[in-house]
Amino acid sequence: MPQAAIVALLRHSIGLNPEAIAPEVITRAVRHRMVQCGLSDLQTYLERIQTSEQELHALIDAVVIPETWFFRDQMPFAYLGRYVMAEWLPTHQHAVFRVLSLACSTGEEPYSIAMALLDSGLAPQHVCIDAVDISHQALRQARRAVYGSHSFRGNDLQFRERYCEQSPEGYRICERVRSMVTFRHGNVLDTHLLTNQVPYRVIFCRNLLIYLDAAARSRALQVLDRLLTPHGILFVGYAETGLFLTSGYMPVHYPRAFAYQKRAAPHDPQHRPLLSGSAQPHTPRGPGQSTATAHGRQWSPSPAAPSAAAPEPSGARDTQASVLETARQLADQGELETAATLCETFMRTHGPSAPAYVLLGLIRQAAGDPQQAEHYFDRAVYLQPDHYEALIHLALFMEHRGDAAGAAVLRQRAQRARHQA
Repeated sequence: MPQAAIVALLRHSIGLNPEAIAPEVITRAVRHRMVQCGLSDLQTYLERIQTSEQELHALIDAVVIPETWFFRDQMPFAYLGRYVMAEWLPTHQHAVFRVLSLACSTGEEPYSIAMALLDSGLAPQHVCIDAVDISHQALRQARRAVYGSHSFRGNDLQFRERYCEQSPEGYRICERVRSMVTFRHGNVLDTHLLTNQVPYRVIFCRNLLIYLDAAARSRALQVLDRLLTPHGILFVGYAETGLFLTSGYMPVHYPRAFAYQKRAAPHDPQHRPLLSGSAQPHTPRGPGQSTATAHGRQWSPSPAAPSAAAPEPSGARDTQASVLETARQLADQGELETAATLCETFMRTHGPSAPAYVLLGLIRQAAGDPQQAEHYFDRAVYLQPDHYEALIHLALFMEHRGDAAGAAVLRQRAQRARHQA
């Protein structure tokens, strides 16, 4: 069928996993492009994109729907600023800090990176930010650097006053910030992507890998690994953290940053733990100021639901946290079954635990068992209805099945849980 062939062509071109998006997205994009081309026959349109690279890119632009805004999720940018000030700048006073944003969409992310680095004390001439996307349309908007109100969300918009100039068309990013970012067209599946560039100290690749099929994801990870310097930092989306349980990357212990540090080699003895502890969202600084340090399922408890228990002694809580951290470290080293067994033993000793179920869910995802992973995330939410991580993963499962409405409800619950935390 022509529709199936079009989906296959998109999978081949950009690695798109059609199960990761709502089915109507591709259908709607194809219909839109057929109207633009003046075509009414699906087979004829298939032949058009098979022979016209320009039309194929136009279809990709229609399918790849950007959803981004400035300082989205905040905590990755907060950690970036602390990392620069505490880890990098003291020993690289005159060096250039290189960052890659992939996929950069319409530019809000790389411009946010530039603002965060300026707030961290770096001068524009000491920063190089490359921003890559497969969408020509998104890149045109990014280079234009003019944004409407939808790109500015949240209550803290001080950065807009400092780094944007108001115009009749919207807010234009100032020249100082624009000069720090170079936009490039590229595909993360291209094994030669940016081969003429020096590797990057930091890569932002958030919420891209979850939309790729398994083969494309593997290729993309190889490209990212090549582009990142030893001990460099990779930022990913929360739903993608399970992909790194078996990698040569060490998790950064900073709340909701979802960042990993690349090892120079497995069990690298030179690895130093990165910043940890409490964190505050990114707050752009002013002159003389310092920088301050993102119809659903109804859960009805059964008669056997666990009742509230008396608070445990702090020593017991510390011991239990240590056990789960050991399990997480084992999973990160590729010892998935050992880590799973430790989680299960932990719950037999201490009783059901939402954090343990979430970790089991991540382990099963990494092992290629999504059905069991979803079961564990279900159990976590049953025990703790406001567990942010479990809610986000369940929302992704529902999105993959095409239940956009149910997923939206779960995401709303997750956002409420985050704000209440």
